Amino acid sequence: MIGVDLKNADIEADLSTAQGRTAAVPTATEMAGGVVDAVIAGAGIAAPIPKTISGKFVGVTECVTGMLPALEKSAAPRVAVVSSMASLQPVVPAIVDACLAGNEATALAIAGGLAEHGEQMAYLVYRCSKRSLSRWVRRESIAKLLIWLTSEENTHMAGQTIYCDSGADASVRGDDIWSWNDPQR
Repeated sequence: MIGVDLKNADIEADLSTAQGRTAAVPTATEMAGGVVDAVIAGAGIAAPIPKTISGKFVGVTECVTGMLPALEKSAAPRVAVVSSMASLQPVVPAIVDACLAGNEATALAIAGGLAEHGEQMAYLVYRCSKRSLSRWVRRESIAKLLIWLTSEENTHMAGQTIYCDSGADASVRGDDIWSWNDPQR
């Protein structure tokens, strides 16, 4: 296992920065011998600041995408991405749209505007980062979920609806099943 974090990890990198992401992916790939069996993406920033977008969404998505060539060399590649119930709460759709369009600068600019309206408004940034991540991951595939759900390693999943359908739910309902709860644009 190879850990990436700000400090006290195998690879010390700030994944909320382009430099950190650019350094972490090839270093992790090299340390893994060019083949990666699994990526667990659980970014840890949860502050009411624009940087949350860079860490929680851009850092995760760019690192997972960057690891795809090494994952493709594995006999059983898998990725787990950690989101949050915050993705179900109202968000600022423009931030989510900017994230999903790959426009980090626009997402950060809008998030910066929220911070000017006080901490309560700024906490929308966290929700937006998690909604963006949840929508992004719906565009990927889940493998061997049932085996894991019934394994001894599964100690925290209870009462959840998880779709393991080769992407059928994402195809039928699209990547946005959350906007019903947002204020009208």
